Order: sequence, then C-alpha cells, then structure tokens
Amino acid sequence: MNKQPPLIMRQLFDRSSCTYTYIVKSSGSSDALLIDPVLEHVSRDISVLSNMSANLTKILNTHVHADHVTGSGALKERLGSTAVQTFISRESGAVADVLVTNNDKIDIGDGRFLTVRSTPGHTPGCISFETDDQASVFVGDAVLIGGCGRTDFQGGDSAQLYDSVKEKILSLPDETNIWPGHDYNGRTVSTVKEENTFNPRLTLKKSEFVNLMDTKFDGSNYPSKIDASLPANMVCGVFSETTKQPVLHPGGFLWVPEKFKPDKMVKLAERVKAGAVICDLSSGEGGTYSGDSLDTPWHENDHSLFLSEFKAKVPDFDAPVILCCKTGKRASKGCALLEMAGYRDLTNGINLKNVAEEIGE
Repeated sequence: MNKQPPLIMRQLFDRSSCTYTYIVKSSGSSDALLIDPVLEHVSRDISVLSNMSANLTKILNTHVHADHVTGSGALKERLGSTAVQTFISRESGAVADVLVTNNDKIDIGDGRFLTVRSTPGHTPGCISFETDDQASVFVGDAVLIGGCGRTDFQGGDSAQLYDSVKEKILSLPDETNIWPGHDYNGRTVSTVKEENTFNPRLTLKKSEFVNLMDTKFDGSNYPSKIDASLPANMVCGVFSETTKQPVLHPGGFLWVPEKFKPDKMVKLAERVKAGAVICDLSSGEGGTYSGDSLDTPWHENDHSLFLSEFKAKVPDFDAPVILCCKTGKRASKGCALLEMAGYRDLTNGINLKNVAEEIGE
C-alpha cells in the first residue's frame, strides 16, 4: 500500500480581526492552497509561500466574512489572475472562479485533496475543508475553540449550525485536528474529542443551544468592518483598478445594508416634491410608481449594465435618488450598487405606489 506524502501546513494570524489564514501543500508538490486570506497580509502570505518554495494555485474561502476583507482578489492581482483560482460555496451567493458544494474534492497536489463539507448556520454558505486522511478539518467560523460562530446576521440559523457541526465536524474521529477561523484567546488548534467534551455550547442539547444562541446574539454589536467587508467579499475581493470598489460581476449578488431596507417612515412624497430622481425597477407592465420615472431597466443577470445606464442618465452623485420596486429587494440591491459607485443620497422607495396620486401627478 502506497503511503500518502505528508501535508505541510502554516497557520498565520491577523491581530486586528483575530483571523487565522492557512497555507496547505503536499510535501511532494510545489503547488499550494491558501484558506481565508486577509487583505492587509497579502505581502506576508506571498513571502511565506516563497520561503516554502510554494506555488499558490488555489484560494479557498470558508464563507463570506463580515469582519475583514479577503485577500483573494489582491493575491490574484499580484500573482496572476489566471494562475490562481478562488473558491467559495455555491450556496453563499458570492462570485468566485470556482463554486463548490458538499462532497466536492479540491486537489492539493501529489494525490492529496480536501473534501468540501457544507456546514451552514453561521451563514447559509459556510463550508469546511476536510483532509483526505481526516487528520485535519478547517472549519472557518462554524466551530471556534470552546465556542462557535454567531447566528444573528447574514442569514444565520442556530438550529442549522448545531446540526451542521454535529453531523459534519464533531462526527469525525476523536483525534481529528480542528483548525478554526478565529481565536480571541491565543489558542491555535483543538480536536474533535476536546470540543465534544469541553465546548460549553456544543455539549448542550439542541434546544438549549438554540435558546442560548438566540438569547446571547440579538442582532446588535455588528462587526465594525461589516459595511466594507461584505460587498467586497461577495466578489472575493476583486477590486476595480480605477474606482477601488468591488467589481460587479454578471449574476453576482450583493449584501444589502440595513439602511437600504424599506423604511415605511420615510416621507417619500416630500422627497418626490423636492425633485428626487425616481427609478422604478419593477418587472412587468405598470410598475410600482404611477408617475413619471427614470427608464433604467434592472438587469438581474448583469448588475453592471444597470449601473452604467443609471450613471449615464444621472451623472450627479449628489442627486437625491429614490429606487422602487414591488417588494423592495431590487431597490435594496440597486441602492447598494449606487452607493458603491459613489452616490450619496439614496432611498428605497417601496411605498411609492400611491405617492403620485397623493401629490397630484
């Protein structure tokens, strides 16, 4: 029986967000992959790879992070956009070179590989990476040493997280090393046996865990970098050279900040009277707004087309803008796109249906 060449790994740390980045390669190959890089440490990561005589070919993201901007895009730019591929879960809604799902295999080199394990709950698109010999699993924020990731934003679900962790991570052999995405107390690694025995959250019954998580995390105290991190990480940190903003990829989805969700308290009639630009993104005949509005179609499969058409018609970045649609979802995405482009006075006008009649248009 042929013995597998051993894996070589480096664990790197970002002090600001307490994020761990991992380099993994086979001893018999020069190819390497990187897990969860941080933008501010791209030069460090390249230096470590060079010292290891390693050639970076793959960048894996365990999920769309909220507390830091990924270094994926900057690494692709520095090392060659075609030479390095980015990976993220298909369920995340994010854009990457390769979208993966449960049980997919990611080649490390020299016959070694990682298996993708779908571990949603912290976010819907969380994945973990299990080595082929089950000696290690890279879990992102699904499991932390003595804890787990939050579930109160980004579509988190406490019950789902509990099931994911129990079925996909803590069911591995006792000696499997658990490599977390963060640690805030100076710890570096744990094992399945340790977390099954000592983790104060994950040793609870499911109902107790859900109650604890839903009580402890109530949607407040969001990560300080969330507004910058999520839009950037939804496109794996690929930035425009001219605007320094996230590149808008066809078919990509955007996280929508709370401020662009429909607000029934906004006095839309007053804003309309004041001359706000109104753009109706509704599909079908009739639309949402019965008065005159800007004719700029919403391109669901290419958001960059909407943005370019809107900018051509409204070149003033200080112009008051109201986007509307039937549910507020398209308007929310549109507001996020326009804010990234530099527009400064944006409103989600879901309640514009009767405004035209109200003001006599």
